[in-house]
Amino acid sequence: MPVVAVGDILLVRAVCSAQDQVGVNTGYLNCTAKDGTDVTTTDIAKTIESNAAAKYTPMLPAAARWEGLSVQKIWPLPRDVAGISVANAGPGDVSSNVLPTQVCGIFTKRTSLAGPKYRGRMYVPFPPESFLDTDGTPTLAYISLLTALATLWTEGPTTFTNIGLDGTVTCDWVLWHRESHTVTNITGAHVRKKWATQRRRGDYGQPNQLPF
Repeated sequence: MPVVAVGDILLVRAVCSAQDQVGVNTGYLNCTAKDGTDVTTTDIAKTIESNAAAKYTPMLPAAARWEGLSVQKIWPLPRDVAGISVANAGPGDVSSNVLPTQVCGIFTKRTSLAGPKYRGRMYVPFPPESFLDTDGTPTLAYISLLTALATLWTEGPTTFTNIGLDGTVTCDWVLWHRESHTVTNITGAHVRKKWATQRRRGDYGQPNQLPF
């Protein structure tokens, strides 16, 4: 299992599915400190997946599924094989039909710098029909759940432990700038009481395979 070192940039992928479509949310961690026994990407995946499942499944209808989460070192090169956790995979908690699969919740990741380069958006997949308010926007209950999810993806620093041992690594959620191989720390999130769309997740989108 790949071991995490200070300076590593980790790609985190959270995966949900509905019908023949897959929704993948991605984020990046910058490892800033390390202590004791080596921590692996699988250790980190297991920790985040447990927390993420508890946030995603209350936002998903029973016709959709939480599939799991992967963590992969992408920088410095070469990329490592991803650590994967599917321990909490299963159907959503909400007894409701799924909205059209291209419909999604949305929040913006913010940094201390201005401009589109220093913001990121996350399109949260497969909301239930019961979270559709009478005015066509998300209900306040959905917004509350979305806010909790946004915190998971933006709040830090976070310390991860080598499961069963005493090692730790500390990581910050960041925006990853591929061209320059640099990062900008995320400072918070803005949740919108609006629906967004991802056409590739719609009925006319290409059927997807699970990434793990």
